[in-house]
Amino acid sequence: IKSFLQEARDIFKQMIRTVNIKSEIMHILENISDLSYAWGLLPDYLPVFHDRVHREPSTVVLLRATFLKTASILDVPLVRITYINSPDAESVAEYYSGELVEFVRRVLEVIPKSVFKILSEIEQIQTHKMLPIPTRFEAKDLKNYSQLDLRFELSKLTHQVSIFTEGVLVMQKTLLGVIQVDPRMILEEGLRRELVRLIAEAMFKQLNFKDMSQREIYTRITNLAATLDGLKRSIEYLQDYIDIAGLQMYQQELSRVINYNTEQESKRNLKKKTYDRESRYQSKEVPIPRLTCVGDNTGAINFMGQMMSALLFLTDSSRTIYAPECSAWFTHSAPDEKKPLPTVEVCGVRTFALLERSLGVIGLRGLDRLFAFKTVHEFTLFLKFYNNDVHPFRTMLDQIRTQLF
Repeated sequence: IKSFLQEARDIFKQMIRTVNIKSEIMHILENISDLSYAWGLLPDYLPVFHDRVHREPSTVVLLRATFLKTASILDVPLVRITYINSPDAESVAEYYSGELVEFVRRVLEVIPKSVFKILSEIEQIQTHKMLPIPTRFEAKDLKNYSQLDLRFELSKLTHQVSIFTEGVLVMQKTLLGVIQVDPRMILEEGLRRELVRLIAEAMFKQLNFKDMSQREIYTRITNLAATLDGLKRSIEYLQDYIDIAGLQMYQQELSRVINYNTEQESKRNLKKKTYDRESRYQSKEVPIPRLTCVGDNTGAINFMGQMMSALLFLTDSSRTIYAPECSAWFTHSAPDEKKPLPTVEVCGVRTFALLERSLGVIGLRGLDRLFAFKTVHEFTLFLKFYNNDVHPFRTMLDQIRTQLF
């Protein structure tokens, strides 16, 4: 009761002080807090903001006052336009408000980076260190499965993540110019941006084949499946602690990354190109990084093209033969070879199950789309060759066929 009364007394004191503020004091405070002169200086303080938030996550709440002060930057470019009642006042205000919102995003981007850095540690513990708990085990094995040290480390990392996000989640909505900023939305956009970067970089790194051997292809696809599975499990584990739909976010961004790269790769076989700025999968708030293949002999633009080239290599008709009974491709030797090679399955149900684990259903659909475009492209080239080089000699070819028969 004493604690409650003390809190109420402090609140009443604050109310009385606020009520007694005169208009002259408000005018002085407004002049002191004017930050319009500092627009060019604010980017220099970004490392200071990031370092402070990284060391003391609870100080995120204090950033709201800074964001409110930056709203005074709008007064300088709008003062003359407002005096003459220009119709451009709204568009100018929207532009500068957008710039302020972008500054807020850059300040708060340290939180998603810190969260995903901790997520990688959680993923390492969950994937490589902790033993999976079976459905049933004997009481004598309870100590082995408890792994108290690892669970303590996991709890500590989870607590750090919750502290990082707590400061943003308790911040109120802030009006910057004509745009209302929702810190929760800014946090989610930052998490999505970092998630997209990690997914894109993992796919680009793992699906960048060097020698196109069967062993390398299978190894890299397996590594990609393990990386993405660990990332999905980590963000699913944390979604309750930071109050976001983590699994939904992961599935949406994975789908967007694959669809975007499929769209860009299909430009090789389409007359009408879809450029980056026109893509419906690209976004200004959560951009997908363009990671293109350099020095690639297959002509692939990105990892989807690399994956398509790898499948074409595994199923090359000059080296393999398809067995419908097994739904798989097997190596075969030429008839004139003295020492025939053993028959080995190079691509089959196991391959596509592995692809489904790494790229998911969306990835398989993207590969199907790319193969369809390539098939049409090859048919078009063949028909063009036939019309130009074969069709003029059809009469002579018919005579040769008759004589041969």
